[in-house]
Amino acid sequence: MNDPTISWDYAREFMMRFLADGREHDWHEAYHLDLKWMRGEKEFAVNYRAPANDEVEQLTAGMTDEQRQRVYDHYAEEFERVAYGRMIGRIYDSLIASPEKTLELLDSALYESVYSRSANAQGEDWPDFVVPHFIIKNADDFFIHISDLALEKHRDRLVQIRGWIRYISDTPMEEVTSHVFKCLSCEATFDLPVIDASFVRQCPECKRKGPFVEMRKAEMKKFQEAIITENYEDVGTTPISLRVIFSNATLNKFAVGDRVIVIGILRQKQVERKDKSVYVTQVLEAISGEKEDVEDISITEDDVKRIEAIAKGDALEALAKMYAPEIVGLDTVKKAIVLQAVGGVEHRESMTKIRGNIHILLIGDPGLGKTQLLMANRHLAPKSLFVSEASAAGLTAAVVDVDGKKVMQAGVLVLANGGVACIDEFDKMKKEDRDAMHTAMEQGVIEKSKAGLRGSFKADTSILAAANPKYHRFDTSRSIADQIGLEDTILNRFDLIFFFVDQKKTRDVEYEKAARVISKPGVQDDGFLRKYIAYAKKIRPVLTDEIAAKIADFYAQTRSSNTEIAVNFRSLEAMKRICEASAKIRLSDKVEDADVEVMQSIYQAYLSGINYDMDTLSGITRKIRSLIDEISDILRARGKVSMEELKTLIPSFTEGQIRDAVDKMKMKGDVYEPRDGVIQGVQL
Repeated sequence: MNDPTISWDYAREFMMRFLADGREHDWHEAYHLDLKWMRGEKEFAVNYRAPANDEVEQLTAGMTDEQRQRVYDHYAEEFERVAYGRMIGRIYDSLIASPEKTLELLDSALYESVYSRSANAQGEDWPDFVVPHFIIKNADDFFIHISDLALEKHRDRLVQIRGWIRYISDTPMEEVTSHVFKCLSCEATFDLPVIDASFVRQCPECKRKGPFVEMRKAEMKKFQEAIITENYEDVGTTPISLRVIFSNATLNKFAVGDRVIVIGILRQKQVERKDKSVYVTQVLEAISGEKEDVEDISITEDDVKRIEAIAKGDALEALAKMYAPEIVGLDTVKKAIVLQAVGGVEHRESMTKIRGNIHILLIGDPGLGKTQLLMANRHLAPKSLFVSEASAAGLTAAVVDVDGKKVMQAGVLVLANGGVACIDEFDKMKKEDRDAMHTAMEQGVIEKSKAGLRGSFKADTSILAAANPKYHRFDTSRSIADQIGLEDTILNRFDLIFFFVDQKKTRDVEYEKAARVISKPGVQDDGFLRKYIAYAKKIRPVLTDEIAAKIADFYAQTRSSNTEIAVNFRSLEAMKRICEASAKIRLSDKVEDADVEVMQSIYQAYLSGINYDMDTLSGITRKIRSLIDEISDILRARGKVSMEELKTLIPSFTEGQIRDAVDKMKMKGDVYEPRDGVIQGVQL
């Protein structure tokens, strides 16, 4: 089989035609090889069927000379396109077979062509001349998941990857790419990747040890090292990372947390361990790359019509039904998660940043759908990451080893910048790990110093977390504050907290719920919900003085009420953010009364959970709960007590109320009757 790799002469011939065609370039520094366009031109040339002479004669019969000439010109253009398409096809095939050699030839031909076009090239120096080069774009045909890359299959081949930048070196490093020396013993010239003749050990021609002289100064190439992890939604297993080398047009183009598409050549690299042993790894040498705008979702005219139609009605209700439809109920929680996806409006007061992100905590009994709600977020937020029981290093930043060098690698809060970080098993995290999140939750930045390294990362991320109560399940007869098991400092940073209590209902209610679960139809996600969120998220509604006064009034009423978790100015900002998010969902450029009503209904659901509305949750009223607490105190002091004594010791309650409280304590196993009319505490 013939080698499809092009020759130098062919590269020069192609370059003359390519530049005459006026293809896209960046100020004569980077010229674009659009592989999608190249493949299309190649296919046109391969499939083109030239018309026979009699077909042309039959077509032009009866035409005027002018009309006939237009037909001839059309065919002439097609013939020219076919000839050029065949040339493009050769280049395309050469890139597949030998990308490095092909690009070197094309870059050399490009350098010669561009430089020779300048008047400055006529025997004069051109100090400001920037060496041009090719970059590749639209290489979807070469896309491979990072986890599917294999040296035995893809080594020295062109590949395209997608993923997140977890780490990238701050200051570009330099390496020697060309340094020519001359051996004075045999007059041979050769190049080596060293920068000083004293480092040359042996002439490759005569094998002598010199002497050597420098013929041409070393050419240095700047580069950046990066670690890219494949997108979570692209794989069904643990995402794999790949080391990438950026240079030329890709230098200083990306930052930690960026979601990117990179095209390059897969290389094999030997790495030496500390014990001097060597292992082989794969590295991608980037040719070109671009940021992938996760919010730049393709929205058609039909999508816009559908979005605007939904916005005219109760949009929040409609969108909440689309979110996690496999979970029956929890409508208020779903609405809150939809509002979180669009967020409020970020602004600054003096030098202080006031976040627009909405943070939500789901806490309650296991098996009620908390984890499912978190995992469903990937269908809602354009940039959503899910983790379980993460550490501070995994959430913020960690020091890792890259080829024997310590570097700081970004965590989930950084990688989800601009999106939502879904954190399951939040209660299982260590306190110091949760403490590390404080600044990120309020200011959207992570500052970290460790092992002599310092890093500053942007983490403008909303948090959706799920946790279990301190004792695994909620005890409906005890104060909720005693069962959360999370610090006030972290709780205070959540805009909304929803409580999940596994409570038994009547048979009819339980039957209706079970029937809905069993009979619910399968829902196919067509991506519309994400499109709606992306469309609404760009709106920045304003707050009028009238609406601000209504929010302030609701805040004042809430703060003056008796709640077990503090309501403070952070709560006021949360109320404002929820109103702004509601306006975005309605596609409105200003916050209105309807948005305040949405905020009040969601906030009331949040506050009812905090205040433990036991009439709703368990049938134990607040008054009976206080009676249970008094009986418990008496039993702790006396060990056991008779019902008659209780009526004397607690005269403010009726005999019926005392009997009701004792029955509930017996049902929970907190007390028992050693003999009739006497109760005794169990482990009180």
